[in-house]
Amino acid sequence: MLFLFIKIALNFTNGYLVQYANFMASRAYLVHDTNQAKGTALNSAYQRAAQVFGQYQVTNFLPNFSGTLQVNSPTSGSMPFYVGTYVDFEDKFSLSKIMGGAIPLQFRSESFLGKEPLRKECSARVCDAMTAAGGNCSAYSTPFDNGC
Repeated sequence: MLFLFIKIALNFTNGYLVQYANFMASRAYLVHDTNQAKGTALNSAYQRAAQVFGQYQVTNFLPNFSGTLQVNSPTSGSMPFYVGTYVDFEDKFSLSKIMGGAIPLQFRSESFLGKEPLRKECSARVCDAMTAAGGNCSAYSTPFDNGC
């Protein structure tokens, strides 16, 4: 029984570690911004998020960790407000097969913070709005207008 409670406590702490690493990766994905095309910029943001997730060395604490960082980008899926990262992984409930350790538990760590528009996208929005109003955006445009 003592080992069962120790393993449950380890499941909680391992879950917190994966959740924190995922949250930090999601933050890196959220704020990463380049002056590239949207698809290339999102790929670059994913690479940066995966690098941040890797810095936490989750496999040192979970030797059988097989989860990979995955992303819900603003352009994928039917719910664009769920933008961020998530990790699916599994671990055993207990060390003993008698006490529920035969079948691994499925865990998911999600961090959907929402990705802000890229600077290039904001600048294009501002130019579109200025052109629609009869102005010229090539001369004067502030990329931080329109809530960007």
